[in-house]
Amino acid sequence: MPLQGYNPEIPMKPNCSSLLLALTMALVSGQVEAQSTEYLEFGPPDPQINHRFGYAVAIKGSWAVVGANGDNGNGPASGAVYVVNWTTGQQLHKLVPTDLALGDQFGSSVAIDGKTVIVGAPKSDASGHDSGAAYVFDLETGAQLAKLVPNHGRPEANFGAAVGIDGSVIIVGAPFESHSDKKNGAAYLFDALSGHQLGKLVSSDLHNYDNFGAAVVIQGNRAVVGAPGADTSSKKNVGAVYVFDVVTGTQIRKLLSADKPKGQQFGSSLAASGTNLIAGAPFDDSHGKKSGAAYLLDISTGQELAKLLPEDGGPYEYFGWSVGISGTRAVVGAYYSVVLGMGTGAAYVFDTSTGQQVQKLIASDGEGGDALGWSVGLDGSAAIAGARDKNTSAVGAGKAYVFYPESGWERSPFNGHWYLATNIERTWAGAEAEARCFGGHLATIRNQAENDWLVSKLRQDSSSRWIGYNDLTVEGQFEWVSGEPSGFENWYPGEPDDSGGADWTSWDSVTGMWFDEPQSPERPSIVEVISQDCDGDNLPDAYQIARDPSLDWDGNGILDSCSPPNFCIALINSTGMAAGIGAQGSPVLAEESVTLTAWDLPLNETGYFMTSETRGYLPHFGGSAGILCLDAPIYRFSSPASGGAVLDSGDTGTVELTLDLGHLPSGVTFDPGETWYFQLWYRDVDSSGPTSNTTDGLTVLFR
Repeated sequence: MPLQGYNPEIPMKPNCSSLLLALTMALVSGQVEAQSTEYLEFGPPDPQINHRFGYAVAIKGSWAVVGANGDNGNGPASGAVYVVNWTTGQQLHKLVPTDLALGDQFGSSVAIDGKTVIVGAPKSDASGHDSGAAYVFDLETGAQLAKLVPNHGRPEANFGAAVGIDGSVIIVGAPFESHSDKKNGAAYLFDALSGHQLGKLVSSDLHNYDNFGAAVVIQGNRAVVGAPGADTSSKKNVGAVYVFDVVTGTQIRKLLSADKPKGQQFGSSLAASGTNLIAGAPFDDSHGKKSGAAYLLDISTGQELAKLLPEDGGPYEYFGWSVGISGTRAVVGAYYSVVLGMGTGAAYVFDTSTGQQVQKLIASDGEGGDALGWSVGLDGSAAIAGARDKNTSAVGAGKAYVFYPESGWERSPFNGHWYLATNIERTWAGAEAEARCFGGHLATIRNQAENDWLVSKLRQDSSSRWIGYNDLTVEGQFEWVSGEPSGFENWYPGEPDDSGGADWTSWDSVTGMWFDEPQSPERPSIVEVISQDCDGDNLPDAYQIARDPSLDWDGNGILDSCSPPNFCIALINSTGMAAGIGAQGSPVLAEESVTLTAWDLPLNETGYFMTSETRGYLPHFGGSAGILCLDAPIYRFSSPASGGAVLDSGDTGTVELTLDLGHLPSGVTFDPGETWYFQLWYRDVDSSGPTSNTTDGLTVLFR
């Protein structure tokens, strides 16, 4: 049904990323208020003394991963990691490696990408005393996939003190590794699929106690490593950050803070999103001794974009001890911030486009010594902060806190639609553009019962809010922006009066009465989204997909976790399994991040990806043991000339191909709004000898 009442003032394709950010900020903070408490808090189900739950944290989608490096399940300080559905608080897995030993401190660092989590155990004795190790786990199953150690590990290196992952590459820091000098440090790259070491990174000017590898992050084809102990020619412990090419291992540049104060330890923490990098300097003295700072930088150019400082910073708060970034938001931990006593801790949210502080995050049950902000993470609008020393039923058991704005969604008992009361004030046109970014529109109110229900949900809110009723098309003939027919109205006496050329309707949240108003006032609004909630997390699927299109590769408006984007079927191959195909990255073409993957293939066999705009179904084509799920014309990614290659499944039975959108097979162009289908053809053997087989098909709607 067409949306009604549009005019040129309303952009047909609004800047959804900026609107999502703005709404997110307002929802969390109540129009940028001074501070905000958590949406959810949780601790370990088996709390122990000095458990240190929250020592490390990461968040992705509905997953929260929390390290507790003091867990004593395999001996004192052996460590553990908990995987939690933060939307419900349900623990999904407790991760413990098969060879864990006392004192390993497994869970000292964690990182997530896709369905993979990397965990550091820097005190493992895998290659000598405190040499360290890292482990790879499957988030869905909790299964251990690999153990990572350097090819030539060294005692005391603390390999695993920092970890990162992006796509198929893992980075692990070893900040105390000694080679040319004492504790100058190193970082290592690994293949996430095979666990094989890809390379070793060291800076071009490494010195004693640089602690290179204390912080690490990978973003695309760039690996970034912090060396907080690095000196300049005249100042100690200024700190430095190094950027490397992931493929070649070549150092591209060395970054220093513009002001380079002595002892700030720039590079103690790192996080990256797009071309933005945030680096913590927790010993900076800008707001007093060791008050701390963080810096925003451009990875691609090395330019410093902003120095971030808390508005209420003070001495010995160690702002910058931990950092996170996602899109145009950044979060910075200050674990010794004075909130409800010394060392209560806090985290701060910043707008990376302006460098301005948006809010301060605190725990509702905060106490002195909690150390909230020892660790932080960010995914979209969801922030997580660890309070490793929080006392619960056990001293120092620890807690984690999630700060998430979308807790305000309500589902109507009348029609099953979702409603959200925003707090940011916009013109009616701006509010409607914002609503469309969430796959919805300004609310339609169909009867008195719906009107009363909205009042019951918002009675404590004294504001007037925009709804979707307007007479933009024909003066005096009001219609809903959703296109639904007019019927029920609840005008305040004397309204509508067309005062000042009023064309838009506001709704009083106390009385439920309606007023017509000119567009000039800026008000909050009520957003309505017609959507499923297939995973039961109390968030409309359409909204989650708007935030992260990779949750819905086939574009059917349902999360892929509930309705997979696969079609056709794959037949059993020589492994006894049916090979599968999937995608990682994002279907948004502008992000240039589409990676095709296939698994459960015969080992050490070759194959290539194919694509078509048309589905097919042809069993045993050309003598193959598989089914061709594509119809002509079919394009092959089988050579460098076609933007692909003949791939080898190796000893893992998996292959992947990152699409070069500027270098595709002849005749192929991907445009927003187009649906393409993908499949992998591969060699196999059966009882009669050599043959071939295929995966099932994958549907991708490009945006």
